[in-house]
Amino acid sequence: MAAFLKGIREESVRYINKSIDFCHELGGEVITVHPGKYTYDVPPGASVDTDPLMKIQWDHNIESLKRINAYAESKGVTLCLENLGWNEVAQSFEDMLKIRDEVGDTLQFTLDIGHARINSDGGVEEGFRVLGDNIRHIHFSDNYGKEDDHLPIGDGNTDFSRFFHLIRNFPHIITLEVVAPDPDSAPILKSLAYLRKLEKILGLSSHS
Repeated sequence: MAAFLKGIREESVRYINKSIDFCHELGGEVITVHPGKYTYDVPPGASVDTDPLMKIQWDHNIESLKRINAYAESKGVTLCLENLGWNEVAQSFEDMLKIRDEVGDTLQFTLDIGHARINSDGGVEEGFRVLGDNIRHIHFSDNYGKEDDHLPIGDGNTDFSRFFHLIRNFPHIITLEVVAPDPDSAPILKSLAYLRKLEKILGLSSHS
């Protein structure tokens, strides 16, 4: 979406809009999109304000997202921008807010727990604090704080007790995003069992 070449940007927009069509046909209401990616190695300490190439790609990304968001609106689908952090145009939660300011207030956010833990100084709690009520989707997984391992909840070393109340009371969509090479339900059941145990430890009433 942020590529220098217009043809690549156009194809990206087209493919994402086709995904929106599919979501609409299935009766879905929310779809997640990744920010555009810088197509060169950004120099350490560079920013959109100091690096002209970054500014060009930032503007391309905004233009693409405006078109995609407008198309999603026309289909009754909410577009959610996900936090990633690896050479992406949105390199922080604050960048995600800036993008929303430029694209429009119908753009919402997907908070990926694993990405937040390894790609932001403030971690998951910072994501909830900065993105706030505009979070409409959560990607839920565990890791060891270094790689996006997509482990079942409890298999890594994430301290979920610090923000469990925020997830437990989340009123929108939560997707358990764990590595599952086959239809085996064990990772799901294992994650659920861990969360129920944590709920009891924290003294919270259980809901099925």
